[in-house]
Amino acid sequence: LQIAQPTEVFVVKDSVRLDLETSKGLDANRVGAPNERGEILVHAKPVKLRGVRDEILSFQLVITGEPGPRVLKTREFRTQDGKVQAIDLKFYEQVGVRVSERSLNDYVRSLGPGLYPDPLIPTSTVVIKKQPQVSAIWVDIWIKPEAAAGKVTGSFSVGADENLIEVEIEVIDAKLPLVDVAGLGAVNFGSLLERRQRSKKRFLEWLQMAHAHHFNIEFLRSRPRKDANGTILWEEWADEMGPLFDGRAFTKEFGYDGPRSGTPIQRFVLPHTDWWPVDETRNNRPTSGKVWSRELKQWETLARSRGWLKRPNGTDFIIFINIFSKRFNNFMN
Repeated sequence: LQIAQPTEVFVVKDSVRLDLETSKGLDANRVGAPNERGEILVHAKPVKLRGVRDEILSFQLVITGEPGPRVLKTREFRTQDGKVQAIDLKFYEQVGVRVSERSLNDYVRSLGPGLYPDPLIPTSTVVIKKQPQVSAIWVDIWIKPEAAAGKVTGSFSVGADENLIEVEIEVIDAKLPLVDVAGLGAVNFGSLLERRQRSKKRFLEWLQMAHAHHFNIEFLRSRPRKDANGTILWEEWADEMGPLFDGRAFTKEFGYDGPRSGTPIQRFVLPHTDWWPVDETRNNRPTSGKVWSRELKQWETLARSRGWLKRPNGTDFIIFINIFSKRFNNFMN
C-alpha cells in the first residue's frame, strides 16, 4: 500500500546539509549564512542540469505529507526526437544521526543540535514516519559513456503520478577523464576496516560509491595476518585487496555499475608505517630496520607479480609515516 496524497515534494541543491527533522539547511546556523528557504531550493521546472558523459549529477528531495510509503517510479530519458538515452537514476534514503548538544571547539564553529544526514541507504521507496513527517532522498543521475550529446528529458514520480519531478539534462560532447585530476579524497583511520569485519559487501559499497563520484577513500591499517611463525601472509592479503588495484572491484563482477568501470582505486595507503611491520623505539626508529625493509620489498615483489604497478591509470601506493618531519631522516636511515 502506498499513500498517494497529500504529498509535497521540494527539490534541494546537492551542496545543502539538511536537518532531517525540520527540513531546514543546517548551514543556515553559520554566522552570516542566508536563512531563507529559497536559498536552498531548486525552483526551475523542469530541474535543469548540465554534465559530461560518465559523470554523476546529484540533487536532493524533501518529501512531506501523511505518514506512509511512496514508491519512486522512473521514466526513460529521451532526446528531443524521441530516442531513449543512456541515463541511469538511483535513489538513496538519507538517515539521520541525532546531535543533541552543540559541540565545543576552539577551531570550528558548531552548527548546533539537529538530525544530521549521514548514512545513504539505496531505496526505491520513500517512507514518511509519524515523527517527523518529512523524509529526504538523495538522487544520483549517471550520464552513461554511450549517451549522445544534446538535451535530454526524463522524469520520476514520488507516489502518485501527479507528484512528478521533470529533469532536463544538457549532455556536453565530452567525457569525464579516467585520470583523477582533482585528487579529491578522505583519509579513514580504521572505522571502515572495522565495518568491513561486519560486512565486506557494505565496505565495498562505500568504496564503490566514492569511486563513482570521482572521490577516493584512503583507509589506513589494512594489515595482513601473520601465521604462527610470524610470517606475514601477503598472498592472502593480495587476494582480499587485489580487486581494488586491478579494477575488478569496480565492475559488474563485484556488483558495480557506474562511472570509470574497471579503473583501479586511485590511491591506497600501504600497511607499512612507523610501527608496522615492526614496533618502533622511543627514538622513532623501527626495532628492526632490516625486517621493515624486507617486508616492503616483499610487498613490491608481490605487486609486480600481480601487475599492479604497470596498469594504465593505476593505483598510487602511499606509505604513511606518522612522525614529525625533522625525525623522518632518523627513521629512514
